[in-house]
Amino acid sequence: MNERQLSMGESTCSGAFAAKAAGAGGQALFCVNELSRLAMERCVTARCAVELMGNMAVRYGFYGASGSFEGGSETLLIADTVEGWVMHFVPYPATNSAVWVARRVPDGEVTVVMNMFTIRGVNLTDPDNFLYSANMIPVARAHGLWDPAAEGEGTFDFTRAFSGGEYAHKFYSGRRMWGAFRLVNPAVVLDPDYGDLRLDAPYPWSVPPAKPLTAADLHRMHRDWYAGTPFDMTHGLAAGPFGSPDRFNGGAAEASVPGAFERSIALHRTTYTHVLQTRAWLPDAVGGITWFGAHAAHGTCFIPLPAGATGVPPSLMVGNATVVDRASLWWAHRYVHNLAQLKYGYAVADVRRAQEEWEAKGLALVHEMDARYGPGADTATSRAHDLPTPPGRHTREQVTAAYFAHADAVLTAWWALADTLMVQYADGFISMPGQKGGPGAAVGYPARWLKAVGWSRGPPPPPPPPSRNRGPGRAGDRTRTSAPEPEAGIRGIRAGAEDSVRMEAEESAGTPGLRATA
Repeated sequence: MNERQLSMGESTCSGAFAAKAAGAGGQALFCVNELSRLAMERCVTARCAVELMGNMAVRYGFYGASGSFEGGSETLLIADTVEGWVMHFVPYPATNSAVWVARRVPDGEVTVVMNMFTIRGVNLTDPDNFLYSANMIPVARAHGLWDPAAEGEGTFDFTRAFSGGEYAHKFYSGRRMWGAFRLVNPAVVLDPDYGDLRLDAPYPWSVPPAKPLTAADLHRMHRDWYAGTPFDMTHGLAAGPFGSPDRFNGGAAEASVPGAFERSIALHRTTYTHVLQTRAWLPDAVGGITWFGAHAAHGTCFIPLPAGATGVPPSLMVGNATVVDRASLWWAHRYVHNLAQLKYGYAVADVRRAQEEWEAKGLALVHEMDARYGPGADTATSRAHDLPTPPGRHTREQVTAAYFAHADAVLTAWWALADTLMVQYADGFISMPGQKGGPGAAVGYPARWLKAVGWSRGPPPPPPPPSRNRGPGRAGDRTRTSAPEPEAGIRGIRAGAEDSVRMEAEESAGTPGLRATA
């Protein structure tokens, strides 16, 4: 987001062509990162950004995130305070150029992009809602990507022509589209199954939401793992005994065992997630809010940052993945999310409580700033995007300081949450912070997990003890074990008889030992 609330989000896609950057074996000058920066520097409106980036990509060449077809194209979602657009880019190395299209999101509707092109039915005579490069049709014709006789001369299916389809596996993109639309409006019933996402067009381009969406609604969508559906990622053996939605990929085994895991919207290896909120009725400096979540969405706390901030919180400027840094918000959230894997089904409740608490505090801070500078406040100023500075009001620097203080408080709270999770779930126990004595309850594994992993086929119970009418030491007797009651706070296993050798298996802080007594 820039200082005028112009906002962008990105989604890597696959396309019909691929190109390499100048200096890396190719000629293309622009990637989506640099195009975005240019637009942020020069534009106030989304339409301006679309036209500027499209012109630069066509003129100077475009290359994607990878030099191959998979991941070699890009999508940007672009919004200002009035309208939103979706823009697809495909490299065209034959002339060191690009092919692009953009579609305006209908007022009152929501669209989603999940690592695959979505724009279809391009109306070639409707510039209010569709923009595209002059070479779009000629390139499609030259490469046999468009059959006007079958599709009609007046419209053009950009996705069918130029998309490389889903990458990684089937349902990689489409399932997430279905998952997001079901949250936007549950009344819009869509089929989670389909044939070819590129060719079949199983989903609408946009849908009206069941209710006006808030930033918090989008936070929940980013955290979704299809809970309550047949594709719930917390179910099944792959979720482990405690229902983790995360699936780890890579390794030599995948080369010898064909297959794939479902891909949910939430993803553990996310670097950051952001939700961009534009509000035309407020000065740009406080009206534009970036809700920034370091690391994975389902483990992060989204913190608000205003468009008029004079800088970025120091905790968001550090994050070396090879060194734990307690000054880093990214590391705080990464640490907590990985600790939660100890007993995810239990720990996720602790994480959610912290998310709700601190995101509510962030929203309260936004409302406080809105009240200072929104309708009804003394906001006379020379430019709409400037903050007013009447006597007794916050200056831009003070507003920035208030948001920085909130970021610092979240950093402190998340490291404290890490300590809490370690105390509560270490060594297989469930303990409460501050409880006296040793570890808490040993909850073991869920019954479904024990059945699935063959618990019932494990070592059988020991042979039965001898009957009481047989004296100790006779042939066939087995020594029985027993012990005095363990000291307070230490769990032990007691067995045996009054007249035998007694032995106790102690567990103290999870460390086993043996103690024999006469």
